[in-house]
Amino acid sequence: MVERPCDNLAYIHGMLLQLREMAIAADADVLTYHIEMTIAECADTRRQRTAERLIGEAQKAVPYEKKPK
Repeated sequence: MVERPCDNLAYIHGMLLQLREMAIAADADVLTYHIEMTIAECADTRRQRTAERLIGEAQKAVPYEKKPK
């Protein structure tokens, strides 16, 4: 199985949270900012993938209706 870049988002998110705490403790404001932006991007990607999956499941569950011509 080929691993896609976002397959381990939960793991990556957890690691980023730990890195953010270390950056805060070290008063590394710029690093903290970049880590927080990456965390937000991971969360957005995860939400997008979840939404796409749910839309796909809903489309399979609802029978296709032909539009009248």
